[in-house]
Amino acid sequence: MAARFWQELAHPDFAALDRERTVAVLPVAAVEQHGPHLPVGVDTIINQGILARAMALAESGPPVLVLPALSIGLSPEHRDFPGTLTLTAATMLRLVSEVAAGVVRVGISKLLFFNSHGGQPQLLELAAQELRTDHAMTAMVVNSWRLMRAAELFPASEIRDGILGSEQAIGNVADKLADLYGKVDAFANVHERIPVDAHVRDERHLAEIEAVWGAAPDLANFRRKVLTTPGFVRPLDMTASGHQGRPALLYQAGDGTVLQPAMLRP
Repeated sequence: MAARFWQELAHPDFAALDRERTVAVLPVAAVEQHGPHLPVGVDTIINQGILARAMALAESGPPVLVLPALSIGLSPEHRDFPGTLTLTAATMLRLVSEVAAGVVRVGISKLLFFNSHGGQPQLLELAAQELRTDHAMTAMVVNSWRLMRAAELFPASEIRDGILGSEQAIGNVADKLADLYGKVDAFANVHERIPVDAHVRDERHLAEIEAVWGAAPDLANFRRKVLTTPGFVRPLDMTASGHQGRPALLYQAGDGTVLQPAMLRP
């Protein structure tokens, strides 16, 4: 089993799972206004499109179970627009927490919240934190827009002047994001954590620098720049295990892509 929907399994099937390796994915979206030209289900449609494509590409890696989607999310800022459906923050936090409790009861310890609505990442991060502390789960949040580079999907005029809501943009975004999602094998690697004592945000950064310079960068300097550049990494409330001495703090990649100040060639 590479990737399947949770609801397709019969109850004896769960006992046969490789529960140490299985990753559960909870799609979380929204039903809210997206202007007069788009349906209120845009976030849900994008979420479904990305996951459908990603599941088709997930032929290797750990088993993946995609939970029934939570299509109604936290959208109080849009509730004055007809058609918007929203939960309160307390209701949504309880909802995702109780769904996650069912995952815990099966014995699965890895859970990914796949979110496609910009109004609820903070709440989902709080839920993930509680799962990590209360149930020792590897619980992470991945936001759909973090899987793309806008310049690869939209014309410069749309990025500069638009609201990323044109018919062409909406028509293309799901397929293109899904391809990116599959290429990085997100299902297999999204729960990976980054130890600071490895001095890297991603091992490829060091390899790329060394390939261009023809020499290895100074690791202490690289580590300092990674940790001090705003938005480059984000600390998690976890430490690495299996290390001697003080456990290394763990970080998740942030939105930043450029070290400041730039590293100088040795």
